[in-house]
Amino acid sequence: MPVLRDLTDIGTIIREAVATTSRLIESKGLSVFIEIANDLPLLRVDRVRIRQVLLNLISNSVRFTDQGSIRIRAFRDSGQIVIEVSDTGLGIAPDDLAKVFEPFHQAGEGTKRRRGGTGLGLAISKRFLELHGGTMQVTSTGIPGQGTTFICTLPIEFDESDIRSNHDPTRTYLGIERLVCTPPSPTVIVVDDDPAVIGLFQRYLKAYRVVGAASVDEGIALGVRLRAHALITDLPIAEDSRFWHCYWSRNAELHGLRVLGCPLPSGRRLARTIGLVDYLVKRDCCINHNGCPTGR
Repeated sequence: MPVLRDLTDIGTIIREAVATTSRLIESKGLSVFIEIANDLPLLRVDRVRIRQVLLNLISNSVRFTDQGSIRIRAFRDSGQIVIEVSDTGLGIAPDDLAKVFEPFHQAGEGTKRRRGGTGLGLAISKRFLELHGGTMQVTSTGIPGQGTTFICTLPIEFDESDIRSNHDPTRTYLGIERLVCTPPSPTVIVVDDDPAVIGLFQRYLKAYRVVGAASVDEGIALGVRLRAHALITDLPIAEDSRFWHCYWSRNAELHGLRVLGCPLPSGRRLARTIGLVDYLVKRDCCINHNGCPTGR
């Protein structure tokens, strides 16, 4: 699996992951404790993969914690960044700790089935970290209420001491944070100049306000102004995928946007693929020997 690295602030990824799971956290009445050290350097990591790791760990903590809190810590230690995700949930029995990262293994089989899960999330998350040269470990007493702690590490691969995360000392995430950022609005920006594509998303994303943007610049501006939940854009051909990822990663970081790439089913896109500049669809036109009575 490819790892597409960008210079990234780990604190930003943590806050994004908590914001994404905020509704799930609130639905169970849990508190979130965030502690991010101020001296963390930026890392060259695949932010999508690392965000997936954190989303998996936080979601697991919420699923197996009925009351109490979830605590997320990030600090620097001996040439690496350590991220800890702990909770006050059910915990993992000592006999299951050695097997927890095995594919399809489900600790506490009966409880796991009742609360969902496939037994793949932790195995995949551990592999993502290992692709970055990192590790994942777990500790738990197995006593309900004392919960579980997952410990992730990512190596610091360069000594650029002047590269630091942009933490404002007055906003240090030391202590209690109920939620770490304002939830986005239920708005999705679709970047495409074909009205049919916009209409398609409007039909299927009924829980969201779908707004079309004819250009990338317009889409980014709308995403920022409307505090959009996500910006959806077309995926490039395989040869341009690395450039696409780098370009949108920078824009997502710069403007605070969530960007989703997917192949957009655009008729104009297909037309251009076969060499047409554009095409015209005629509707409601009755053609006979006298011509079109509607004039269209």
